[in-house]
Amino acid sequence: MPLGYLIGIAAVWSAKPTPLTLTAGFALAAAGELLRLWASGHLIKGGSSLTSSGPYGWTRNPLYLGSLLVGLGFSLATARWQIAAAFLAFFTAVYVPVMRVEARRMREVHRDAYAVLEAEVPLFFPRLTPSPSRDRRRFSLDRVRVNREHWTLLGCLSIALILWLRV
Repeated sequence: MPLGYLIGIAAVWSAKPTPLTLTAGFALAAAGELLRLWASGHLIKGGSSLTSSGPYGWTRNPLYLGSLLVGLGFSLATARWQIAAAFLAFFTAVYVPVMRVEARRMREVHRDAYAVLEAEVPLFFPRLTPSPSRDRRRFSLDRVRVNREHWTLLGCLSIALILWLRV
């Protein structure tokens, strides 16, 4: 994760944003953060419960998909293709193996229930319709707080402000 922070600092430092790249980048980053907020409102961390409600009915890793969109959005906002390339390399090197390890752990802990989810819901890129086997757990703002997604939102808003001030 320290490498991720270094990439972020380098991105902001070397940014050459324009109104167009800011608008497009912020829209993509906002979509990613909204996905992360939605996912955080459904997720019960710790592996004690298998989550298949909300965005987890489309992808088994909506938080990581949201992070990809946030990172690509801010990369686009910087108007520096090198930043986007560095972010994509970092994301691929770090998060793809993490998703595989987490899937293996969920398979061990939740066995049959995870086998159904794994058969119906892609690891990363979402399906077009929600899984028919998803649970109906409701979104909870308290889960968003417990999962500390408000800190990610604050970080996104801070980066957006800094980039906006650089125009």
